[in-house]
Amino acid sequence: DWAALRAVNPDIVGWIWQSGTTINYPLLKGADNEKYLKTTYNNQSSRLGSIFLDYRSSLSGRNAVIYGHNAGNGMMFATLVKYRNRAYYDENPYFYIITEAGTEKYQIFSVYQVTTDSDTYTFSFDSDAAYEAYLRAVQMRSAYNTGVTVGVDDKVVTLSTCTNTGEEIRFVVHAKRIEG
Repeated sequence: DWAALRAVNPDIVGWIWQSGTTINYPLLKGADNEKYLKTTYNNQSSRLGSIFLDYRSSLSGRNAVIYGHNAGNGMMFATLVKYRNRAYYDENPYFYIITEAGTEKYQIFSVYQVTTDSDTYTFSFDSDAAYEAYLRAVQMRSAYNTGVTVGVDDKVVTLSTCTNTGEEIRFVVHAKRIEG
């Protein structure tokens, strides 16, 4: 019920869900990347914050970046770091983003650790060649080969969470839209 969700918070742009994990949250987009670091979808103060889309990116863009805390209680994006293990990937290769327009299925193609100043967090590309180079680079960084191919016609979502191993270190999961 999108009207009910928007009544709670007009910044809700979708819902992210992954079967068999704790990922099942409203997806927000604020005017900056600060508000939802420590604010829940219903505008309550919380150290866990919300799952949120980078204010500079869009779900309709080539690379939509979504952030969430790696909560010690296993909530938010804590399960993303489990992708270090190939067996976890084999059991959980997909996630879904539901919007008012419908449900989109995403297939994970790359997982790795990176610093916050990495080009992983690129949102726009000057050309198809630049986007293709980006896709090749993020696939090369993957902890293992997923066997999933990705190209310039694909829309990508990058999930990013802290690793608790350093203030500037993040774990990222890239996925391409395969349905929707």
